[in-house]
Amino acid sequence: MPQYYSRRDFLRTLGKGAGSLAAMQMLRPSCLMADTPNNPNGTIKYLILLVMDGGYDGHTIFPFTDDRQDIMALRRPTIGIPKANVLGLNGAALGLNPALTGLHAIHGAGNLKLLGGVGTAGASASHEDAKQYYSDGGKSLTPSIRYGHIARLANTYSLNVNQVWGLLSSNTRPDFRLPNGYAGLQVNGKISGFTYQNRDSDLGGSTAEGTFSRSIVTSVRGLNGAQSPLEERFAQAIDRLETNVPVIQAVAARVPGTGYPDYNNGSDPDFAAISNNKRVIDAFIDADRVITDRVASSDTTPVIIQISWGGFDDHADLTVRLGQKMRTLDRLLAPFRAHMTELGVWDKTAIYGYSEFNRTLSENGALNSEGAGTGGGTDHSQSNIHFLVGGRVAGGNTAVVGSLPSLEFIDMRRVNRTPSQSAWINNGMPYSIDYRDVLSQLVQAMGFDTAPIYPENFPHQNLQLFT
Repeated sequence: MPQYYSRRDFLRTLGKGAGSLAAMQMLRPSCLMADTPNNPNGTIKYLILLVMDGGYDGHTIFPFTDDRQDIMALRRPTIGIPKANVLGLNGAALGLNPALTGLHAIHGAGNLKLLGGVGTAGASASHEDAKQYYSDGGKSLTPSIRYGHIARLANTYSLNVNQVWGLLSSNTRPDFRLPNGYAGLQVNGKISGFTYQNRDSDLGGSTAEGTFSRSIVTSVRGLNGAQSPLEERFAQAIDRLETNVPVIQAVAARVPGTGYPDYNNGSDPDFAAISNNKRVIDAFIDADRVITDRVASSDTTPVIIQISWGGFDDHADLTVRLGQKMRTLDRLLAPFRAHMTELGVWDKTAIYGYSEFNRTLSENGALNSEGAGTGGGTDHSQSNIHFLVGGRVAGGNTAVVGSLPSLEFIDMRRVNRTPSQSAWINNGMPYSIDYRDVLSQLVQAMGFDTAPIYPENFPHQNLQLFT
């Protein structure tokens, strides 16, 4: 049975972990030896999985650069992007939304790759089902291995707790779920905000000493399921803190790079955009802290970080809502890349951006005379366009891989579309790259054997993700 700590005991535990940074480092779990099971000799040491929940509109973020974009303008009369405004990628068939000038600069350095048609055969256009596929890393896994793909990686290779981070993530994120608990550390808030707060209501206490903050509880993995008694969950969390407080506090003490958007700066022309997305800004800064801590500690073990960013289900008001997110993303990538370059690890870092499905080629809502909707948004579809950035990403003249819908496909669907739900679901991008293949090749680049992590049969192709 887990040991119950008194508030005074808990304060003593915090005191042990709140000393000098050097003392914290002595308490950190570490494995600095090269080429061990949890420190393979991979080219990528820091993998960031940017999960953009809700199904982002890949056709707005990554529009066509050829005649297909003219047809898209007809299909999307109020949200379409003029072809002349699209930022080109060395003559590739896909380009970038004009808001993504920073990402375009990353492409100019050869560090951007787009993957068209990522999904799976017979994929669902349901949020819950599609998210589950990605979280499991499979579609039909047996009950014995149907838990999160990140958790399987951590469990299979005995990764240390500080090698697996979930940022801006709830404590039920299935990617980290094991049959009997969770892997790594998940933080539903700022790492730098890790404090012992006076929140009596959290534990039912009433002393002036204060009580354990719920924000910290949700930051520490190893909690039981929701059916467990509240006090049991809190006791187990506090028990884990004796090990994990030094880990979190050491990271919180690190100084990240500069230049990140300030969501408190009301004079910033993008103030509305960045203030609406302030939690993902905090998550990127914390990812910066995590990697800064590894470099400063000379810890060469690989790290996988997942950032969960919600709000991409744009059935309406797409231009404003998605525009805000694109500008925020663009302004996050530049300072993050600059600091990773300064630390000398940009060529060891990769950021994979993806969403559970794409959006329809046609705008939704009432039809105009051309048979296109005018509702200001798009509906659920299937395969999407994902992106990968990093110092070793094979971009440049091979910036786009995967199949894209033909001009005839796009035009045919515009003319023959009906407003039924089945037509909306099928009204999208053909599947050409299996998402498990992408995840597998990313994990392989970290040096891990991926057979036990993604055990299903699925189509494999050489995506040439890295140089």
